[in-house]
Amino acid sequence: MNEYKFQLVIVPEDYDYGEEEIAYRIYFQDQLISERSLPILKPNQAMVDTFYLQIPDYQDTKLLFTNCKHKKSLYKKILIDETPFNIKADRIKFKGLNFKIENL
Repeated sequence: MNEYKFQLVIVPEDYDYGEEEIAYRIYFQDQLISERSLPILKPNQAMVDTFYLQIPDYQDTKLLFTNCKHKKSLYKKILIDETPFNIKADRIKFKGLNFKIENL
């Protein structure tokens, strides 16, 4: 089992918002890893959500990024152990890690 550092660069779809409510959730293998409201950001600003996961080698796993209510957030970049990956990829294989990304 190895520990991996995940970083998702997240931007709001619309910068015109003000209420503090949960904007997105991240699940890993059906377990809630992160849920956040977005801070007030200026146009073209983003935030980084960082978390660490211990994952058995070569086990098929799933990462799910989901929006809540009417606010929409988009992840623009994903880094694993500081290595960037194409956000259009739906499956990532890296150093014994094998997982599928879903964006709802």
